[in-house]
Amino acid sequence: MVRPDHLAPVLALFERIARGERVRACVSIPSQHGKSQTVLHALAWLLVRRPTWPLIYLTYQQEQSDDQSHKARGIARAAGVDLAADRANLRMWRTSAGGGCLFTSVDGPGAGQPAQVAVVDDPYKNRAAALSGAVRKQVRDTFSSVVLQRGQETMSVVVVHTRWLEDDLIGDIERGEFGEGWEVVNLPMLAEPDGAGGWMPSPSPYATATRVLNPQRALPDGRVFGWTLEGARRLLLSLPEHDAESMAQGRPRRRVDGALWQDGDIARLDGAPPLSRVVVFVDPNQASEGNASKADDAGIVTLARGQDGNVYVLGDASRRMGVETWAAVAVAEYDAHNAAEIVLEGDGGGELNAQAIRAHLLAEASERSRREGRYVAPRVVPVRVVKVGARGDKRGRCETARALYGDAKSGRVSRVYHVGRHHRLERSMTTHDFATTSRSPGDLDALSLGLSTLVLEPDAAPRIATEDDYDF
Repeated sequence: MVRPDHLAPVLALFERIARGERVRACVSIPSQHGKSQTVLHALAWLLVRRPTWPLIYLTYQQEQSDDQSHKARGIARAAGVDLAADRANLRMWRTSAGGGCLFTSVDGPGAGQPAQVAVVDDPYKNRAAALSGAVRKQVRDTFSSVVLQRGQETMSVVVVHTRWLEDDLIGDIERGEFGEGWEVVNLPMLAEPDGAGGWMPSPSPYATATRVLNPQRALPDGRVFGWTLEGARRLLLSLPEHDAESMAQGRPRRRVDGALWQDGDIARLDGAPPLSRVVVFVDPNQASEGNASKADDAGIVTLARGQDGNVYVLGDASRRMGVETWAAVAVAEYDAHNAAEIVLEGDGGGELNAQAIRAHLLAEASERSRREGRYVAPRVVPVRVVKVGARGDKRGRCETARALYGDAKSGRVSRVYHVGRHHRLERSMTTHDFATTSRSPGDLDALSLGLSTLVLEPDAAPRIATEDDYDF
């Protein structure tokens, strides 16, 4: 065997658990990267240090769990764990000190057995199982009743599996379906620097990847384990993009036949070239702050026209928020990107939307006046309201925006580039299907408004606010 340095984040979780820390974590790892073998060694390692602890190991099928138990028991013996001779069957073996491990499965026993640590390792046998709604429900129910209810408040839980789709167990945990306080760790097969000293999944076609998760090494018996950077890239490109992104990169996307974009259609750059104009585009709503959670998203996307004539997506601050919040966020984006103006879609609310921004600027000036003990005039931020026509034509406007992006199949070069990754916006682009819903996400509406304004329409001078605008 070789040191599993590529799985150091997983082992760090078990080291924290051994020190007495309560850990709740889920880790996505590509298949055939040694995760199960490493987890079995971690169980034995824990029992060497904590021989009184009861552990639970759960996987997709009892037969597989029995096989893993056989391996783990051999590892534990080799590590010096003192196993009780009268309790050493495959499904439950104990230490002489009273600890031990129950090996069960999604379809196996588990009731009545306590646990200080629970490990869920690959609860789905394969993609077909993960795609089955019945199997996913069984996994959720087992996780809730067999795993989470087997311990006291201090119980640690570690979930490790290859990602399959958005609604798998890690996806459920990430969305908060099993409470707060979970750590979510993704170990992508191909990664690149995230700009903050860490690593993030490299986007398709993976040309910017600089690190492969499991570098190729020779095993003591002469076999080769791991991948070269180029070999891993060829593997991912040979797979359907959906499979490569979920199984290898830990970024599952909902499979949507009617989505206008695929991830490979989005050209990305690390930094922007010289720019001639930066604008914040807003698709607003009229929701109160109290009703924001039930309202449509407010779309806030910052775009820039480059000196080369292309358009660059600089930021996306879209989310569910009420009038006061989106007005404040739009102004914050205007400041952060040193924008020339804020452009508002005016079909729903018209001039009232512009007044929301001016109200925020007035409140901002009032607060500064209070702090500084003197009158501070409201800032002047150029705001323009654009009428875009019938609201039912959002798909057509979005299709026009899509046409400005490149197409690898036809060889069409993109006129739009994303500076960095904008995960929320890009998820909407690659998953929203206008054919099955009349709803249109605010981020896509703001993007469409921005692209049509910067590329397809002549420049229009922004309307500059005057003192009269603040008299309301």
